Amino acid sequence: MDEDSDSDPSVPAMLHRVIRYPRFVRSDLTVYWIAVVLRLVLTLLPQSGYIHPDEFFQSSEVVIGDIFNVENSKPWEFKVSYPVRSIVPIYLVLGAPLYFLKLLCDLFDLHFTSPYILLVVPRLVFCVLSFVTDFSIYRICKLEGEDYRIRLLVLSTSYVMLTYATRSFSNSIEMALVSCLLSCVVSCKHKTDHTIETWERLNAKFHRIENMREKISLARQMKKLPAYQYQGAFTLAVIIVLGTFNRPTFLAFGLAPVFHWLYRGMGTKHVTLYHFHMRILSLVSCALPLACVAILSDSLYYGKTTLQALLDCNLYIGYSFTVTPYNFVKYNMNPKNLAQHGLHPYLTHTVINLPLLYNVLAVMAFVAVCKIMIVAMRKQWNSLPRVQSTHFLMLLSLFTPLFFLSLFPHQEPRFIIPLTLPMVFLFSPHIYAANWGMQEQADGSYRLSERGKSGVAGISVAGKLIRLWFLCNMSLTLVFGFLHQAGVYSMVKHMVGEMHRKPPATEIHLVTTYTYTMPLSLLAIPNYQNTLYLDKKGKKYRKKQDFFTYELGSATTRQLCTKLSSILELNEKKKSEQKLGYKTFIALPGSRYSNFVTYPTCMNISHTIVASIFPHVTMEALPQLMPASMHGKCPYASAWESPLQMLGSLLDQFKIVLIQVQPSPVITGGTRKM
Repeated sequence: MDEDSDSDPSVPAMLHRVIRYPRFVRSDLTVYWIAVVLRLVLTLLPQSGYIHPDEFFQSSEVVIGDIFNVENSKPWEFKVSYPVRSIVPIYLVLGAPLYFLKLLCDLFDLHFTSPYILLVVPRLVFCVLSFVTDFSIYRICKLEGEDYRIRLLVLSTSYVMLTYATRSFSNSIEMALVSCLLSCVVSCKHKTDHTIETWERLNAKFHRIENMREKISLARQMKKLPAYQYQGAFTLAVIIVLGTFNRPTFLAFGLAPVFHWLYRGMGTKHVTLYHFHMRILSLVSCALPLACVAILSDSLYYGKTTLQALLDCNLYIGYSFTVTPYNFVKYNMNPKNLAQHGLHPYLTHTVINLPLLYNVLAVMAFVAVCKIMIVAMRKQWNSLPRVQSTHFLMLLSLFTPLFFLSLFPHQEPRFIIPLTLPMVFLFSPHIYAANWGMQEQADGSYRLSERGKSGVAGISVAGKLIRLWFLCNMSLTLVFGFLHQAGVYSMVKHMVGEMHRKPPATEIHLVTTYTYTMPLSLLAIPNYQNTLYLDKKGKKYRKKQDFFTYELGSATTRQLCTKLSSILELNEKKKSEQKLGYKTFIALPGSRYSNFVTYPTCMNISHTIVASIFPHVTMEALPQLMPASMHGKCPYASAWESPLQMLGSLLDQFKIVLIQVQPSPVITGGTRKM
């Protein structure tokens, strides 16, 4: 057993009591620091992968648009009429760095508004924020006497930390807050236990001795012991309020830690039911003013009230305030609203999302939970973790939010990334505990038993699981970090060049299909409504909109061609009447390009490929395994005859094709007409 391991008779400790860690884990944290550098490097590259539109549209798209006064696409969550997202958490995280960047641009007349800068700065902030989870798990392990090295190694090499945690998701903020909450609760518990234990030891000694001088000294020591009943109440209140206004689902993640904080020390004569209720009152007393500040901030941002109205006390409870957590819960309680975003079975989080995020770690979790259930059914209660132990807290912090979030029919993997710390703390040692079927030797090492050699029990070679862990997470980092919808970022850079190169009085139209929404803020186009310019005579004017996007989602080829025809027809009309030039582009996955060029309606549209961006993987339009030219042939014969042709055709579909389109010329009577 490693010297940092916990000796408490809890199930998680019992499940890996025969662990012998590899030497490179026991000696230092070299692999962890390499993974830390890798996390920073992957953030700065940057990762071109695009996990989900919400990584932009619930945070950076809004803040960049506000601070830099550029065109942006505010999603429905930030509509003034019914906002469901609070502006407070994302401004606390991204506001100061972006305001500082804006200040540098204004003071030194610098142009720091390139797509790279506007993409990397928010991600770098979230990358720094992700280390809250690293520090939290280190702090908890040090307090508990657990081995922090193996947990930090598993945490840092998880693709959740390399991809999700470095993106500007509201879930990434939630993960950092949950980690911070767990760390604070464990710290408060240990201080409470230490104080109570010290007081009882000194009190017992006080009544045992008769020397008055020593009694006075002990009484002074007991009086100097720190207060612990309400310790951490304000810190917890700040975390709870921020977490709730960031995502009200935080209440599900915070339920177990907050109860553990309230319950700590119960069962002793120092903590009674009275103290339990007073702790609740202290927590509420600290949280209410903070919540009021958040509500006022949202109300001012969304225009429900003004500073003058606040000064004049001209407020109405039902109209002047915006309570975004209430709007969020009310919206998500309506099944019709959730149906617009996709409905999933209730077990999606447990059966699909948990293994997708944590792969090998999730399998170890399922095995450990099965063992816990067996122990419970055998009524071996002494083998189960104590209610006030940290292991029990982690188990509750894992299963409680998983249960409540599974009640909602809309379930995405990113919703449960705040479970990372409990998952890593409880089950990461199992990845190195590949000792099923192993026997302990006299020298402390483990060798495969005869039963293990026969293949009856477990893994034959220790270390296979960690290799599998590395392989899975490297592969998933590649997919979600650099392949999935990866062409969108390069398309943004190309469109920035098109905007700079276009002649005056020329419009740019971009049609996308089977592609995630392009963040307009990365283009750094000055806001058409709020930006004023001066002409030669000194008169102020606003520029007309000259960049238009059309998102068609998973439109059919017929719908795409119909939309293109209407756009081209309208632009030709503007060109003849207003002398307004235009360029029309369409972005297609490589797997849909052949359908576009061969469709009869699209034959009347002239097109030119201006960019072919590789790699780009679109799950909604996966590549065809065989090229169209080989349809009808035997697949085995085709693969034998031209394997390179098939491989080239397959790779050619893993890209996004940017095409410039225009009406085809029609030749009539020897003259060319458009």
